[in-house]
Amino acid sequence: WCPMSIDSFAELALSPRLQQPLRELGYAAPTPIQASAIPVILAGRDLMAGAQTGTGKTAAFVLPLLEQLLQQPQAEPRPIRALVLVPTRELATQVNAALQGVAEALGLRTLTLCGGVPQEQQQAELALGPQLLVATPGRLRDLLAQRRLGLSNLRTLVLDEADRLLEMGFWPDIQWLLNAMPTERQTLLFSATLPLELESLAIDLLTNPI
Repeated sequence: WCPMSIDSFAELALSPRLQQPLRELGYAAPTPIQASAIPVILAGRDLMAGAQTGTGKTAAFVLPLLEQLLQQPQAEPRPIRALVLVPTRELATQVNAALQGVAEALGLRTLTLCGGVPQEQQQAELALGPQLLVATPGRLRDLLAQRRLGLSNLRTLVLDEADRLLEMGFWPDIQWLLNAMPTERQTLLFSATLPLELESLAIDLLTNPI
């Protein structure tokens, strides 16, 4: 499924508050994956999307997540509303880099949780009330098991590089984490490839997806 050609972010129903930092950070016209995915995500639909590295895949889910957060009440304390799961610390860093500049300009709090960083530091940052987490499965499971955070208010889950997250090495952690989340949520799968043997497993995670 793909829409007609879209020439500007203004055509994607992103609010003026979000469009301003996009212009300042040098975002021009949406890439094809952004033009395809952003309207689906903003409509609240589940999504399975394939896009190669370098096509703007990260912004295709980051921008609508931030838009959704802007529409939520901003009273303190702010619960965790969105979660991006990634397989590696390196990818977590890349997603955070795409998020941070725009999120800070909007007054939204994000946090990256992954191994290689002292857990005490991450616990202190959790206390500040991030609304969006970028996390690797192992570190997130550890913190949830220790009751350092909760996901009862989660509204949107993204599996980035879903083909890797659905492999057997990650699957036990993913299953455990899914059981810690609300069943009523929006779920988005993004991947450069999705082997046929994983497609049925992926579909089981989604509700009437695009």
